Amino acid sequence: MKDVVYKNFKKSSRYYDIIYSSKNYKKEAEYILSFLNNSKKKQILDLGCGTGSHLKYFSKKFNSCTGIDMSKEMLKYAKIKNNFSNIKYLNKDISAYKSKKKFDIIISLFHVVNYLKTKSEINNFFYNSHFNLKEGGYLIFDFWNSNLRNRKIDRKIKYFYDKRNKIKRISVSRFQKHKNLTRVRFTFQEKLTSKYENIFKEDHLMKIYSLNTLKRYALNNKFHYLNSFNWLSKKKLTINSKAGIVIFQK
Repeated sequence: MKDVVYKNFKKSSRYYDIIYSSKNYKKEAEYILSFLNNSKKKQILDLGCGTGSHLKYFSKKFNSCTGIDMSKEMLKYAKIKNNFSNIKYLNKDISAYKSKKKFDIIISLFHVVNYLKTKSEINNFFYNSHFNLKEGGYLIFDFWNSNLRNRKIDRKIKYFYDKRNKIKRISVSRFQKHKNLTRVRFTFQEKLTSKYENIFKEDHLMKIYSLNTLKRYALNNKFHYLNSFNWLSKKKLTINSKAGIVIFQK
């Protein structure tokens, strides 16, 4: 049988919060907040918000939160699970979105930036983020660091459970050195009876960026570079870091 490969998160959105149930969104939100002054009046924009699990915590700190995602399926679950009165969800392209109002803070978490694969996509991400920010506003995002270029083919099998679902996910990562891309083929299986069935696949293609490349795009779009760290740490980002966070200011 020929493999049916679905659009990213088209099918896996159903299992997304089960797969990442151990991810500490509260800790990550508090980590981002540690770089900001504490003001309830601020407005925050989350680019690539997924099911809204970060916004759940940011909504307790800010008056107004907006979540943008290209996946209608992910937003469907966001509106069910994290539907607070001060959160607005929009089905938009994160690199092309232009808002009528300006934001104090723009975030993009869980290496969303790495899904921007072309020069125009990453440049538009910075250009429109600058447009959407108030003067002095912050752009903060995490990313896979260039250290991942040294990885070979990587195959993993993981199992995820909740009260109603048992999921098996096989991931095979291949780095395309000539394009600086990592292709991750996810195969999902659900245990419906005594064996895993209901097989579907998704291909996630991601660009690996160095800090210097991101800084160059940011500076070309009138941002000021402030700092960068290892993810979930205050240690300086190095070329050997697996993942990092970077902070720019308009």
